[in-house]
Amino acid sequence: VSGIGNVASRPDFLDRALMISLPRIGGKQRKLDRVVKRQLRAAQPQILSALLDATVAGLANMDSVVLDSLPRMADFCLWGCAVEKAIGAQPGDFLKAFEGSSEDATEVSLEEWPLSDTFMSFAAKHQGIEDAWVGTATELFNELSSVVGDDALTRSRQWPGSPNALCAQINDRVEPLLRVGIVVQQGEGRERRKKVIYSKRHK
Repeated sequence: VSGIGNVASRPDFLDRALMISLPRIGGKQRKLDRVVKRQLRAAQPQILSALLDATVAGLANMDSVVLDSLPRMADFCLWGCAVEKAIGAQPGDFLKAFEGSSEDATEVSLEEWPLSDTFMSFAAKHQGIEDAWVGTATELFNELSSVVGDDALTRSRQWPGSPNALCAQINDRVEPLLRVGIVVQQGEGRERRKKVIYSKRHK
């Protein structure tokens, strides 16, 4: 396993990225750089031909692709479904891979957030909209700080220094949190400045 961590960690970027995990290359499979370049040059005509064939198939199939619902990057997903047969995949393979990438992105986004465990535990105590937590940024900041207590986390640089900074971190992660069953909404009307937070009940 490489010592390089996740380069991308911002949720908005991860939500528009594809997460690809490559297997470790064993000693007997490793190649010198000049060998790789030579093999790549030899394969370039076939690679270009395959890409052009996939493009032709995609253009021909675009209008016939129908998705039950549109995911993020809808046009990209539509194109992926249109070319999957031309690249040797089965119908539905692209969306499965895309959903898997989204799950990986969600995991990375929340793992990289120092407040993740604290916030998710807090939200888990409010099951369903009828038991939702409702309050201002300051109230939320104070409540989460009291949950953690006099902990090294609250005294570290990773802890948000103000209620506004806390809300900015949460707002950046609305989509990843929703994917794990935690709803964060803006209040309505006169309550617009308040947050509505709850964990969706599992059926």
